[in-house]
Amino acid sequence: MSYKYNGGTLALDVPFKDTAGTSYPGNWLRLSNATQRAAVPGGITWVQPAQVFDSRFYLANGDAKPLAGLKSLWIEKQKRFAKDLLVKSDWMVVRAAEGGTAIPSDNKTYRAAVRTKSKEREDQITAASDAAALINLINNDEYKGGTGGLKRWPAEV
Repeated sequence: MSYKYNGGTLALDVPFKDTAGTSYPGNWLRLSNATQRAAVPGGITWVQPAQVFDSRFYLANGDAKPLAGLKSLWIEKQKRFAKDLLVKSDWMVVRAAEGGTAIPSDNKTYRAAVRTKSKEREDQITAASDAAALINLINNDEYKGGTGGLKRWPAEV
């Protein structure tokens, strides 16, 4: 919220004085109406804050960033997320390649599921028809925050 008075900003729940010296309690702005605020010498006005756009997808003026660039960025983030999940068990793959020690089947299954899920997400990103569809995909519950947010994917992985 942004109330303006006498060239400055008034904060909610903070006492203030008007130009005539009248003191107002901290809760006055919350409890007052537009007519009462206008009656203060010089008038208190509400200034709508500038709209804030999600800078992951939009330019400062509210225009969507180019879709091709967004897709490339989010596919790269998806690849990094999958890599971060796989790197924890990469040593088992190296051990198997160098010394022949078998990779436990649950680890093989998990690694295959991560690769499958990552490819599925990359395909979904590629298929997004516009910025709104991509935003919806990235911000959905499974993919919180758009960077993989979850420590691991849901139970099926």
